[in-house]
Amino acid sequence: ARDIDLLLVYNEKNNDKIEAIIKEKNQMLTKKIHPIKQTKEDLINNLKKDKIIISAIKEGLVLHGYNKLLEAISNVKS
Repeated sequence: ARDIDLLLVYNEKNNDKIEAIIKEKNQMLTKKIHPIKQTKEDLINNLKKDKIIISAIKEGLVLHGYNKLLEAISNVKS
């Protein structure tokens, strides 16, 4: 892979701070971070239909917020 897909679930008010961190890290890394940004509500809605989000959760690693992820998954209605 040429980049690192990173699923981020956060409050939109933190967007500028998150963008600055990713920009800073991308200047140092050989593989660039490709952020997949979601609010908690977006994640709950997209867990049913978005193949990229589903794949990230199935195949990726949870670096932080495992319990919050489980909570979001439990809120998904079939």
